[in-house]
Amino acid sequence: MPRARLCVLALAASTAACAVTPTVALERAQAEAQAGRPELALKRFDTIATRKDASDEERIQACMGAAHACDALKDEACARTRLERAIERDVPGKVEPALFELAERVVHEDRGRALSLYYRAAGGAEKYRDRAWPYKAAMDRIVQISMSR
Repeated sequence: MPRARLCVLALAASTAACAVTPTVALERAQAEAQAGRPELALKRFDTIATRKDASDEERIQACMGAAHACDALKDEACARTRLERAIERDVPGKVEPALFELAERVVHEDRGRALSLYYRAAGGAEKYRDRAWPYKAAMDRIVQISMSR
């Protein structure tokens, strides 16, 4: 009897772990990242980004978190891939930080694309984020690129 009870408890625990909301899963992934475990954080963020029950905002957050985990692992290609995925979901008011981060990564090799990303980040931040981050930073970069031509 105790063995059967143990099996039932194990099954309940595994089911409960799967039933975590995307928001809770994001918090757990962020905690892994802050605890200095970027490999585990990356896996968690990638899983969240592919969940069917995750909202577009949660997917963007997961992709951004994964990009930061890739940075901690010193893997630039990994980070860019995650940021490209983040901007696929063009959610006004949510995607602007990802646009800015991606622009920062491509500015030296593709100034035209970077400029476009900075404009999108600044425009969205102005309209949907009340000029909050990354509005000023993106505008500053636009001016810098325009002046350096």
